[in-house]
Amino acid sequence: MQIFDASRKVWTSKIAKDLEAGKKELIDYLKVLEGELGDKPYFGGETFGYVDVSLVPFYSWFYAWETCGKFNIEAECPVLVAWAKRCMEKESVARSLPDPHKVDPNSKDVGEPKVGTSFDSEDEARNSPASYATVQDFVAVIREVYSVGMQLCSSTGGAAKKELLDSFKLLEGELGQKPYFGGETLGFVDVALIPFYPWFSAFEHCGNFLMVEECPRLVAWAHKCLEKESVSKTLPDLNKAFDFLVVYLKKQKAN
Repeated sequence: MQIFDASRKVWTSKIAKDLEAGKKELIDYLKVLEGELGDKPYFGGETFGYVDVSLVPFYSWFYAWETCGKFNIEAECPVLVAWAKRCMEKESVARSLPDPHKVDPNSKDVGEPKVGTSFDSEDEARNSPASYATVQDFVAVIREVYSVGMQLCSSTGGAAKKELLDSFKLLEGELGQKPYFGGETLGFVDVALIPFYPWFSAFEHCGNFLMVEECPRLVAWAHKCLEKESVSKTLPDLNKAFDFLVVYLKKQKAN
């Protein structure tokens, strides 16, 4: 999520000093990720993993960042760009993400970059920061799911549970009656949110509630996503995710 915050500085800054600071911050984050990728084809090793699924939607924004920041990501992070192109060779990824040259974050569709309106200049890319905020809002909600979910699992307070369910219900409201957030096909929000599904059982256990009772349409959405082999193969088993969380929390308490 720090990547989104840093990229927003590149996108919206009109003062040269702020733009350069945002650009440096963004590149630093990308290089950290590139270092973690190393020589592996994917962050998950030989196959797609959690980080791959969470990160690949940002590839659609690379061209926009380059346009606004006046730099070349491939020159700065060639291994990361090669990874992104490798991901795009998978039909399931290519069909889920818009063409980087045709992403318009000024879309009026909540949470979804609009496809089909390309921009060729920095001015075009910057022309509506208010619309850009709709995507930012969605990312903020997803970030809230993570932070509040971890609070819920590391404490016994009821406030975190309410905040988490409020975030889920907000997302469920935006989903509406659509099969996916992207409409008839997986979109940016679907790809960014589905990695949290394996944590549902952990949230339920720690918060003493059932997601299917609180947010039935969101659970149905997750099950529909899992019908896609490209999704089901990339996400960890729910029990393994819960076991991982237990070990993680024990380490946190020990520190």
